[in-house]
Amino acid sequence: MGLRGSESEQTGNIGTDAVTLKFRRLGWHVAPNPAGEVGTDLLLQVRDDRRFDLGAIVGAQVKSGDSHFDEPKRGATREVEGWWFRDDDAEHLKSWIHHTSPHLVVLHDESDDTSYWVHVTAERVVSTGKGAKILVPKSSTVDADHIDELLRIGTSRRVGARWEGSAWGGGERILPPDQLRYALLTPRLIAPHPNRAPGEIQPHEAIALLVNMRLADLTAKPMDTRRPVPDLDQCHASDDWRWRLYAALYDVLLKGHRSDTVETLIDTASSPYQRAAAAAICCAMRMETLDPTGGMNIIDAVLALDDCDPVDHDWLRLHKARCLAELGDLDAARSLGYDVQRLRAIAADDPTAMAIAGGGADVVFTSVQWGADLSAVINGRDTIASWWRSQEIAWGLQDHFNDHFTAWANNGPLDGDTYGSTWRRLRAASLAAGMAADHSSWRHTSILLAKHVLTLAADTPAAVATALTALHQAGDAEAIQEAIEHVLRSGPANAVQVAVENLRLHQATRTSIRAALQMVASAADVLTSEAADRCALWILSVLKDPEDFRSRMKPAFTNVILVDTLTELVPVISPVMQREVIDHVMALQSDSITDTAHWSGVVRGLPPEAWSDDDRRTLSNRLSGATGDFADVFSGVVAAGDPEYREQLVAKICEGDLDALAAFGDVTDLDPTTAGKLATHLAERTRRLLAELRAGKSTGGPHDPAETLILINAWHPSASCWEPIIELLSVPNPFPIRLTRPLQLLRRQSDNLPGEVVDALVEPLHALMLNGTGSRAAAGDIRGEAASTLAVLRPSAITGAELLDLMHSEDLKRREAAIRLIAGRDDASTLDTLWAISRDHDPWVRAIVANQLAAQSTRYSDDDRFTDLLSRLLSGEGTLVARMVAATLKDQPRSTAGDQLADVLRDHLSAEVRRASAIYENNSHS
Repeated sequence: MGLRGSESEQTGNIGTDAVTLKFRRLGWHVAPNPAGEVGTDLLLQVRDDRRFDLGAIVGAQVKSGDSHFDEPKRGATREVEGWWFRDDDAEHLKSWIHHTSPHLVVLHDESDDTSYWVHVTAERVVSTGKGAKILVPKSSTVDADHIDELLRIGTSRRVGARWEGSAWGGGERILPPDQLRYALLTPRLIAPHPNRAPGEIQPHEAIALLVNMRLADLTAKPMDTRRPVPDLDQCHASDDWRWRLYAALYDVLLKGHRSDTVETLIDTASSPYQRAAAAAICCAMRMETLDPTGGMNIIDAVLALDDCDPVDHDWLRLHKARCLAELGDLDAARSLGYDVQRLRAIAADDPTAMAIAGGGADVVFTSVQWGADLSAVINGRDTIASWWRSQEIAWGLQDHFNDHFTAWANNGPLDGDTYGSTWRRLRAASLAAGMAADHSSWRHTSILLAKHVLTLAADTPAAVATALTALHQAGDAEAIQEAIEHVLRSGPANAVQVAVENLRLHQATRTSIRAALQMVASAADVLTSEAADRCALWILSVLKDPEDFRSRMKPAFTNVILVDTLTELVPVISPVMQREVIDHVMALQSDSITDTAHWSGVVRGLPPEAWSDDDRRTLSNRLSGATGDFADVFSGVVAAGDPEYREQLVAKICEGDLDALAAFGDVTDLDPTTAGKLATHLAERTRRLLAELRAGKSTGGPHDPAETLILINAWHPSASCWEPIIELLSVPNPFPIRLTRPLQLLRRQSDNLPGEVVDALVEPLHALMLNGTGSRAAAGDIRGEAASTLAVLRPSAITGAELLDLMHSEDLKRREAAIRLIAGRDDASTLDTLWAISRDHDPWVRAIVANQLAAQSTRYSDDDRFTDLLSRLLSGEGTLVARMVAATLKDQPRSTAGDQLADVLRDHLSAEVRRASAIYENNSHS
């Protein structure tokens, strides 16, 4: 008769087999523990969801049978929370706590085929005196719902390698399947040390040198006839795929080739890690040209093969997450960003894996804005790879500051090489960030790089255009505005035109869209009508059907930004596009114009001739009884062609309605009675304004009564009331900025001011020139504006000593006043003085000189010095000087000197200048 097996053994075997099956269903490999091992039933080999082995082992002790569920722990509601597993002498629990591999205790319940587990740690073990116990939670079951937690336990005892202070070693410690990824993400660990003895460089080392922008190390050293790497033709034809990758990447980074040459290598790669590296390069390069769709397609094609190891697989998935975020699919991007965090557990010793996990943390944070755990993101992004990138930036900025210091110490110009050490180090940091799909770091370093180029390549249009494009692609709208304003002032202005010509708003991403719109708005004055039409058409299409734009961009701004951009474009677009804009605004419903200021800007920018009689009749009917925003926007259009409506406006103007006055148009067309009634209202409002200012209140509004009163006074002297204006300029107030526009208007209307008014203004203007408002609480400095106004109204009121003080001031407005004063004097040395001042480095000073020369063109037209000086000033590559000349020219009567200026300005790059020239040439008076 045979031997009978024990029931406990059978129960144990059933439990062990059941637990084995459950882990195998999770994709893990399970092996019984070798004979002789005490206290461990199963060895669990950890695998990811793609069945890739993660090189980690978990031990499991399985207990099966009802007896192991006899000691439940119940909560406050008497519900079972778990079961205590007891170790009478604590030897097993102690062994598992200190084991080199993490251990699980698994309780298997045969009745419902459920296995419960607990990770044995010192914190979970409870002493019972002689022995110990641990609670196996009811909520922890061996199933797919807990796979992530089990995976973290499996890799929990890995310790990351220490890379701090590591020296270059040419990647001796890095095995071939990882070398390309290391070369692209952490090139410092692969590239040969600069002081290493000359020798043959391997392909992955050459790629690391290229990414690290150590270009000198790719060429032969002096007195060394051997090349460290083959020439590019040899690399392109090499049998070694890695050399072909190096050559293709070299062409992309240093010769400006498209990434297509790298893309062709994906299909010829002989291993998954080669395909992953090529795909990551292509996606990073596509992202640099705002093509996330193309980049994601490349990544998806490689991911579909499903043969990359876990780190490479998550590397590609992070690139996909970056593309998805830029395309507006934030949920999918965030999910992938979360997924790659598992690399912290499974590859803690791999700095490239930590860089990928850090990039994933950034995706999670930026895709939910302030909803994420900021501290976790900061910790997640604080990786060795990011620290090394920061070192590259620091070294680059050190070189940048050294160049500036050398120029300062030698009182010379900044002669730094635009594409020298600083550029190479910043480019290395941006490349490594892009290869790692660390979007925020890529943006930061790309912006620094563009700013560096702009500060050193001011006279190189191609470099300036490229840098402006880089700023827009990296999404720095504020820097774009400042940079374009500077380039338009100082030149080369054509670089701005080129940058926007290459811009395609429909290709913008979440990162670039705001900067792209800012670029268009800031550059509008120098755009061709074709480029302006293209941008305006896109804006109109979004305004008509914004849903796709909103879902794709998730913009952090409203339609106001789009309307603002359209406002800047309107003066430049073609008549055909003007018609498109009119049709759009005509189709707006009365209650859909929620921001009068913005839409009225679009309407005001359209020339009167662009509106048809039918347009005006339609609007007139819609305005019948309309009030508020809609009426404010279109009243001026209707008034220009409807005498009856114009009379209605006159009645409102008599009551002091400044909105009606704005719609009416030119104040010179007001009859004396209306002008007198309006002046009375304006005088009272100006007095109230002054009282508010003195009381420390500055409410502002769309219409300043003081400004309007100056216009009425200047053009309707019989109705004038100057006392409030004189009082406004005489009494201290804490808001001097409110005096700026009145001072400028007084300057422009100087020819229409009566002598007695000028006499009354001299003293307050002189006091303002010397002391500002005289209020201790005053914010702002209007001394320059006051000096300019006084220089125009009564130049003799400014002494020679005061003139010298103005000339030597650091304040541009005060220097402007000096120029106005000098230009207005009938002195033989005036031109010589202006010639000297025109050498000033600031374009605004040069522009004011040109402006004043143009204003005196008839006086100096026969003097060769005048022609030579104005020609030199107008020859600059900026638009500011020409715009300041045109501003004066358009208001002048036709003259020989004026005609000569118009000839120069007629075909200028600036649309504003061209319009002013046309206005001058259309002047009927001689």
